[in-house]
Parts: sequence; structure tokens; C-alpha cells
Amino acid sequence: MRKLSYVLLYTVSISGIFLEISIFSPIGNINVFLAVYLLWSCLPYVVCIVAGHFSKPVITLFGAAAVLAHNVIVFRDVFLASSSLPAGSDAFLDMLLLLLLYARAVNLFILVPAAIFIGWLGDESAREVEAGIERWRRCQGQGEPAD
Repeated sequence: MRKLSYVLLYTVSISGIFLEISIFSPIGNINVFLAVYLLWSCLPYVVCIVAGHFSKPVITLFGAAAVLAHNVIVFRDVFLASSSLPAGSDAFLDMLLLLLLYARAVNLFILVPAAIFIGWLGDESAREVEAGIERWRRCQGQGEPAD
């Protein structure tokens, strides 16, 4: 089960990193700002992978999946469904930059910690249920009344 969790964690994280790279692939000239922004965009996935090595990977899988889902929604909203502003206008470029920077900050500082916390709560409650079932089985086997 642990190996499957690592495979899923790496699959989701690498898919997210490829999504980030695909956003920048049409841009011919990558300057320092775009390179730093690409690293900033991939940082939540790297945090999830590193955290998966220090805890259970299934817990951090929630964080990587939440970031990937949020990035897909932002990508759709910014690049596919944004028809309210003309594409070349300064207002569109300002909105694009603000939304993309804001979305990355939300990923790193809100989604990843919240999803990892929810995954941890789920893991703790599953551990409590397993312990309760084990206590019940022991009591049934010994003939003692259950707690």
C-alpha cells in the first residue's frame, strides 16, 4: 500500500509540474522572472513530495491532488474561459498576472497545509477505528464484555 501511495503521489505531482511547464512552453523567451515564477509554481508539488517522505505519502497525496485540481481550474479560468477582457489589453495582463500569482500563493500557503491536515485527520480516525475493531475482537475472543 505504501508503494502505491508513493506512485500516486509522484504521478499527481509530476502531472502538475508538467501542467506548469505546458503553460510556459508557448513562450519563446524565458527570462529570469518567468524562470522564478515556474519554480514558484512547482514548489507546492515539491513540498508534497518531500513531506511524503517524512510522513505517510497518502496524507500528502491529498495536498498534491488539491493543488493539481486548483491549478486546472485556474488554468481553465485564465486561459480558456476569460472572454470578458480583450487579450492584448493591459487590464487583461494585470488580471492574468494577479490571478496566477495569487493562485500560486493560495496553493502553497492554504491548500497544501489544509489538505495535508485533512489527510492527517483521516489517517488518525482510520487508526482509531482499526484500534477499536482490534479491541472488540480481543474482547470477543476472551469472552469479556466490550468497552
